Amino acid sequence: MKNLDGMRVVLTWGQRPRDLDLHVSYPQNHVYFQHQAGDDANLDVDHTDSYGPETITLDHKRSGQTYVFAVHDFSNESNPAASELANSEARVFVYVGQSLVRTFSVPRQAGNLWTVFRVNGEGEIQDINTMRGVTVRASEVLGTIDNYNDEQLRIVPANQDYVDAARASLINKDGERAYHAGNFDDAIWLYREAISFNPEFGQAYSNLGLAFQKAGRAAEAIWANRKAIALANGATAATVRASSYYNIGRIYEDAGQFTDALSHYRAARREKSNPVYDAAITRVSNR
Repeated sequence: MKNLDGMRVVLTWGQRPRDLDLHVSYPQNHVYFQHQAGDDANLDVDHTDSYGPETITLDHKRSGQTYVFAVHDFSNESNPAASELANSEARVFVYVGQSLVRTFSVPRQAGNLWTVFRVNGEGEIQDINTMRGVTVRASEVLGTIDNYNDEQLRIVPANQDYVDAARASLINKDGERAYHAGNFDDAIWLYREAISFNPEFGQAYSNLGLAFQKAGRAAEAIWANRKAIALANGATAATVRASSYYNIGRIYEDAGQFTDALSHYRAARREKSNPVYDAAITRVSNR
């Protein structure tokens, strides 16, 4: 993925059920097997004979729009209590830039519709990972998952991993040592390992964004900084958000996307006053 605001979402599963379908819903669009192309998005192929993969490529995530990804068990569309999807070993992989940034495993709960995750208006990937039973046709799945477009709706992800905050903190410190030694690939691995033990670790995401940026992986840096902004809390929250907005702005500016750069520089200044942010706003405004 070369676009800074693109992503690729891949669904795989086992032998049964034979036909699972990947869907994405966003304003005025529903991409799935009957409508394989939407605004800046497309589904590659509809697999109806087990395993997959099915891939939806989002070439450009539009600012301010919410995207909801779901998996529908077409083989059991009239059976809301079916358990084949739960037992299918289905997984959804999310790629940004050249990196796999999230992996979701199907919840072990009966149902035929798995709402997997959403991308909010600012571009943050938010876990949903919830199963339900529905009796709608595939074309009506859009209306069933559309309620997740309401960003005020609180999400309670299913089957969350065990959190070990103390271990995550220690691994994050190892990552910081690797980063300051210039070992950016090692730092990236360590920060992501820290996040695996504590998915709400905002500082690790902030550190990860810097490491990706130093390694020349701009799209991944934007993704990590967006998570840092969303998770920032406590006394340093405004500082973390401001620096993360600024770092995203720098990436957009370097890519020649000056409108996006300006909006992020202004967001940084709203969080915290800094002459560096003022200079960036002036510089980009004059382009």
